[in-house]
Amino acid sequence: MQKILHLSISILLINMMFFRCQQSGNPETILSGSVKGVEADSLKITYYKTYTWEGPENLWIPLDSVGQFTTTLPVNSLKEFRTRQSRVVLKTGWKTTMNIYMNAEGEMDSTTFDGDGAEENEVYNNNLTLSFNAYNDMNKEPGEFIAFLDSISQLMKTNVDRLKDADQEFVAMLRNNIAYHKMYCWESYAEQKFDYAGKERPNTLKAYSSRFDKLMVFDNAELLNSLFYKSMLEDHFKEMVRDSINFDALLEANKGDQEKAKEDYNKISFNLMLDLADSIIPNPEIKSYIYCNAFYNAFLRNIGLQLIESFKQNYTGRIREVVTDTLIINYIASQINHLEKLSPGMPAPAFSYPDTTGKQVSLSDFKGKYVYIDVWATWCRPCIREIPKLKELEKDFGDEIAFISVSVDNEKETWHKYVREKELTGIQILSQGGSKAEIMDLYMIQGIPRFIMVDPDGNLVDADASKPSYDKTKKLFEEWTGREVVDTEPI
Repeated sequence: MQKILHLSISILLINMMFFRCQQSGNPETILSGSVKGVEADSLKITYYKTYTWEGPENLWIPLDSVGQFTTTLPVNSLKEFRTRQSRVVLKTGWKTTMNIYMNAEGEMDSTTFDGDGAEENEVYNNNLTLSFNAYNDMNKEPGEFIAFLDSISQLMKTNVDRLKDADQEFVAMLRNNIAYHKMYCWESYAEQKFDYAGKERPNTLKAYSSRFDKLMVFDNAELLNSLFYKSMLEDHFKEMVRDSINFDALLEANKGDQEKAKEDYNKISFNLMLDLADSIIPNPEIKSYIYCNAFYNAFLRNIGLQLIESFKQNYTGRIREVVTDTLIINYIASQINHLEKLSPGMPAPAFSYPDTTGKQVSLSDFKGKYVYIDVWATWCRPCIREIPKLKELEKDFGDEIAFISVSVDNEKETWHKYVREKELTGIQILSQGGSKAEIMDLYMIQGIPRFIMVDPDGNLVDADASKPSYDKTKKLFEEWTGREVVDTEPI
């Protein structure tokens, strides 16, 4: 059997959203190197053509008899590629060597660089190690942490100052990382140590924050090369959105219905994010980044179906004016088109998966009945919390409504054992693959549990339906089955 080295080198896109393919006419960017300490035939490189939500593309690079490799990568700007424990930043036309050293356990031990950008990449990796050490050391008292953070930043600055004849775009990124790393770590420390604990931030922390007053700027697109700037930029706009919306007022307007209030919040927050970007950000590239980030978070939070009308309106209007990259525009259009196919009344995407006996069970088998689908996994705690209520509904309505539980577990044996030991009821079937399972793509599921309602004609009632634990779920089932509806708490 061929032995393959699974070193997942994933591309951290400088804009976090997309990967631009190499433009014709650009000189080739070549990454070569070696893998030492382990025998393998191939090196697996993964990257994203557009949005990371689509999943990575896999590229298998052959290793010769002594573990050496060479490959041409699609790069037209300053881009970061990751290995498990190190990173390499490449530019158009660079020829860079990366030597990966593995230990006896098959884990990466160290990485060295040669060729174009070698010194810059050494500093980049060293500084990231320092920055993550600072981020992970949050137990110190405020004065001690500030002194520690200053010392880390000085070490990072010293590393950059030692660079000779370095690429200036790369150096600018390194210096920006230092400034925004300090801001990022300080804010994370203040939140974890005080905000989340319900304690007031001490004056020493408040005074220190004045150092960052001039860092949150929106007119320099080069700052997007800094992953720490991007993190702070995203957090800054999310915080402004949260501060601008009164959730208690939304809850009151919806008569205490938490879910309806959340839907209203999601709709308002998405549009408000775009409005804030329009009013505050002068630079078109940074504005485009925040626009894309608003879409990214809407999909990531599994609320795309709630926002389909806002997506369509903004796409035909300002999105196409602000976001100019064709790959992004086409991807957003494809996502909107997919979401529209999940609207109420549309045919439910068909599927067929094996049950615990290996028999194939298809959605079409249940035409003529209402269907309630639960997409879950044995490792998903929120999914497990819904099971008792789901069992109650199955007991009350199972004769008239088909209850289908679709697991996305990776291991069939794990799923089968859980179903048997927990005596799960209803129709239990398996779509293997975790986040890559087919059912996840069919219904654009970003997080589980997800519940789906289908009518007797096989059309969608709701592709993002209420959970078993919500009163309105039982009320709807009573309506479907013609039973007397019992008054419950406001929904």
